[in-house]
Amino acid sequence: MSQEELRLEVWRLRDELAGAEASLAGLRAQLEGRQREFLARLEMSGVANDDHLKKERDLYRSQVEEMQSSTTWRIGRFFVRPSGPLRRLLGRSSDDL
Repeated sequence: MSQEELRLEVWRLRDELAGAEASLAGLRAQLEGRQREFLARLEMSGVANDDHLKKERDLYRSQVEEMQSSTTWRIGRFFVRPSGPLRRLLGRSSDDL
């Protein structure tokens, strides 16, 4: 190969390399864009899930409050509460055996 042919080959390879680098940069930009979209969707689904969990928590809290305000609960608590210290005392004594 002559010096002129080698020079042309080097220029061609430089152009090819520049094109490959530009293509790589475009692919990286696409990948970053898709990652951002994916993370945004993931975050939104987490927010939606969080809202669902908050609604469930509020429902359970209202059910517990309703149960604790019932007459049956209050009467049962009135009779069972004094047995708490006795149960703890008996529980400790059985652990000592």
